[in-house]
Amino acid sequence: MFHFRKSILLAWLSILSLASVACGAGGGLEGTYSTSAGNVVLELRSGGKANFTIMGETQACTWKAGDSKLVLTCKGDSVDFVRHDDGSLSGPSFIGRMTRSKS
Repeated sequence: MFHFRKSILLAWLSILSLASVACGAGGGLEGTYSTSAGNVVLELRSGGKANFTIMGETQACTWKAGDSKLVLTCKGDSVDFVRHDDGSLSGPSFIGRMTRSKS
């Protein structure tokens, strides 16, 4: 009986873990974002991976999203982006507002 309960508990924990990864990883944020000038591009991919390009220089990064912000980490440095209701992101003043590409 104990082994049965333990198996059920482990199954539920696995399901909850998968659900939290699927829902909490970014809530559909994956895609390509850029400034209106196109000099800054942020590509958010599944699994928390990203490419961040500024003035033609691309860095491999990671990202995590919360309810109202996204944290991008590149080479140990983190940058916070604000998530807006319209789907855009705002970074520090030197980056500004970034909108998602329609693809």
